[in-house]
Amino acid sequence: GEDDDPSVLKDPVAMAVYENPHKQLGVLPSAKPWEVRDAFRTNCLRLLARTYFNKMDKPLLSYKYAMMAWHLISKTLKVEKAQDLKRILDESPHLIVGNERDALPILRPVHCDGIPMNPATRACGWLQVIFVEAQLQSADGEIDYIAFHQEYIFTVVYCGRIGHICKRYTDFFELNRQMANELLMIPGFPDKSIWFKVFGGDWNKRGQALASYANRVHASLAARGVFSPRLLAFLGVDAARVHIEEDGRISKQLDSYGAQQGSAWHMIEEGWLKRWRKFILGRAARRYDPPGPITNELLLVPRDVAYGYAALANNSESTKNTDKTQNTDKSTALAVVTPTTSDKEDNGKIEKNKLSNQDIDSVLGPKRRMERKYQANVREVKNLAARENRHVYLPPAVEEAAKNPAETVTEIAIYSDQHEPLTIGKHYRSINYNLWVYWKMVHGGGPCISRKSKEINSAPACGSGAEARSRLQRFGRMCVAKNQKNERYWKHLSHTAPGVRAVLLEYEQDRLKKRATKSIQASKDERTKSRLKDAARYTQRTWRNKKQYAFNDDNVRVQKHAQEVFASADGEVEHAAPGAPLVVEEGEAVVKLGGAETFDVKFTDAEGPLPFTLKKHSSSELTFVQKVDRRKLGVEGNNEDRDVPLSSAARKAREQLTEDAVLLVINNYPVSSLSHKHVMSRLTAAKWPLILRFERPLLPKDVISLSEIVDLAKRDDEVLRDDDFKLQMLKRLLHMGIKVLKYGRQGKPHATTLYLNNTLIFWEIGKADRLKNETPHLSRKYDLTKGVNIYDLKYIRINKVSPVFRTLYGRKAVEDHCFSIFTDNRTLDFEINQIDGDTNDADLTVARRLIAWTFDKIIKEARGSKIFVDKTGAPIRRTQPKKRLRMVR
Repeated sequence: GEDDDPSVLKDPVAMAVYENPHKQLGVLPSAKPWEVRDAFRTNCLRLLARTYFNKMDKPLLSYKYAMMAWHLISKTLKVEKAQDLKRILDESPHLIVGNERDALPILRPVHCDGIPMNPATRACGWLQVIFVEAQLQSADGEIDYIAFHQEYIFTVVYCGRIGHICKRYTDFFELNRQMANELLMIPGFPDKSIWFKVFGGDWNKRGQALASYANRVHASLAARGVFSPRLLAFLGVDAARVHIEEDGRISKQLDSYGAQQGSAWHMIEEGWLKRWRKFILGRAARRYDPPGPITNELLLVPRDVAYGYAALANNSESTKNTDKTQNTDKSTALAVVTPTTSDKEDNGKIEKNKLSNQDIDSVLGPKRRMERKYQANVREVKNLAARENRHVYLPPAVEEAAKNPAETVTEIAIYSDQHEPLTIGKHYRSINYNLWVYWKMVHGGGPCISRKSKEINSAPACGSGAEARSRLQRFGRMCVAKNQKNERYWKHLSHTAPGVRAVLLEYEQDRLKKRATKSIQASKDERTKSRLKDAARYTQRTWRNKKQYAFNDDNVRVQKHAQEVFASADGEVEHAAPGAPLVVEEGEAVVKLGGAETFDVKFTDAEGPLPFTLKKHSSSELTFVQKVDRRKLGVEGNNEDRDVPLSSAARKAREQLTEDAVLLVINNYPVSSLSHKHVMSRLTAAKWPLILRFERPLLPKDVISLSEIVDLAKRDDEVLRDDDFKLQMLKRLLHMGIKVLKYGRQGKPHATTLYLNNTLIFWEIGKADRLKNETPHLSRKYDLTKGVNIYDLKYIRINKVSPVFRTLYGRKAVEDHCFSIFTDNRTLDFEINQIDGDTNDADLTVARRLIAWTFDKIIKEARGSKIFVDKTGAPIRRTQPKKRLRMVR
């Protein structure tokens, strides 16, 4: 076979990582998996020190090369030679692309029905699904070529943990269906194909597509700071367990006992810290919930040491049946919370087992200040006491009523009149800035309490590193907000203040006076300008009549004719004369489809021939892109290998150039209204560099699907009450194409796709599938279609009113699903037989009504520009779109 050749990587760092990944990542060859994971995590934290944390040691590798080293050490990729690694980097660059933030558990969960997930659980952005192989699986579980279904084996890499799953296509299909109802937008899902049922499809290609789908879903959610618990559960990932492990490991790496350079000490409330410790130390059956947001606000209010009580809101049956005089006794209705620390006698300490009514009366003094009051059950009362280092005393009657402490609701009110000083180790702890920032990113909460030393009573301080930059940015935003607030205050000053009405009246009169003066002056200038134009035109007419020169008010036509004459004489394309603008001719749209998704691509002569093929639309003079060589285009492969590397903006523009893109402009000259022959001759004669403007084809994510529109119509949603918005939405859907059944005068009906553009409607021919299989490079939308000019459409009728529906096959059509478009010499007859695979009769009827309404509006819109009056006043029927001249500077 081929020898191992690391030079094919063409990157010194990549070559060094390939030859010795352990050394580059800073681990021994005998390192355990968790040691490799810790080394990778440490490298990511050092990378984050450049933006989020204070200064740390220099990272060994960038994220890209660190990920490459991790894969090589963990052997998750089939790499035997450098050529294999080069092929993986070219075909699957997403395996090493990412951000160092992906190693942190900061993604929040989205709601998924049926998937239990604590809202405080966090996930990492580091998720990679790698396709391994596809196999045929029989019913008894043994591999056999006479198989009942196909299974795909994947390697799942999540936050350095490696797992393996075996899934079917139907499992992924069901996952996509469920997530489509939960997420606003998801990437495209691989289409179904009958070839896989008869073992004629490319299983490896489908497996790679499924893996890519899972990767793209997680990456798109991670970009918005969230993750899907359903996707992680489908991939066999225990996000809660990994959160526990990663939170503890990262906190340990960021924590420090001594002061760090450029960092101040940050206070953290001890109660929250206890819940966090319990969370990270929990395992298996002893797993605890995340601690939730940081509760540092408890450190900013005085801590009460006096006693509180919990008044029973609803007693159990045994309490309800007691005597009314017993209910008035406070000993049967109170739960007293007492401090556990030894207080002075003047604090009124009460023994737990010696509580009397007089003691309770003395505790609940009438003039005591109430700190907080809320409802909770007895279990929550005990949890509150545990967090605040207190005991809970429940009288016997209340204990009897609280057999089930989770169901007995009490009303808690804590009163205080004395305060306990905060002490380190009991009420709070001190941590460094790096750990504080990490916990704030993961758990949220606050506020930030930074001090010069570990004591909370010491002077406030700010670190000189990342903390100083962050605080300066926050201070700047605060100043901007205050200035805006002051401006609004003075702008909307109260009219009731003394003297304000007079000041505002004077200001308003001055403003109106300036506005009127400005308007009057503008009118004078406009009249003067108009008189000067009329005088200049009169002078020109008089002089031309005297010299017997032909005069034409439309100078643009004269310039256009001059351009054509000079271009014909020079054998070149039309160009502007020196000092004069370029006059171009462009066709007006018969039907307005809204904003088109256009983009510009620049090509130079150094790149050689254009990396795409242009062809004429089978039903019009439209010029479209039939085939694209993406490697020559520069969007595949390493950008650094090119003689002239592309910028990120140029590469992004070229990535949009795909098959079925329509050519609109060549070097600022619109060619959409020209014939295909004229377009090609202009393209051939144009000078380098070429700047071409294309209109990319619409994708399903760019439009609202027909099924969603039908659902909105059935609910009578207010979105569809605006006819203009509804019409624009349906036009874009027709521009992308809808699936219908077309009937003809002869033969069986055939499934087709109906399209709409600015000038015509067109549809796939009946033998499109056979021709596409015979010649794969043909375009279904532009090579295998027939069309009708929109000006030729007369009206539309619903139900089976066309003679075509009275034929043998037409009589079988469902009347409520049919509609016909009448032209001068034929009818176009269609039936809507499915909506995204759904055949619900009511939905199909609503869809037919919406499509028919849309075509009726389109025909009326075209009729507005179809009839015009010539110079003699005679009405003329237009057969082609109107063309107009425009000057381009």
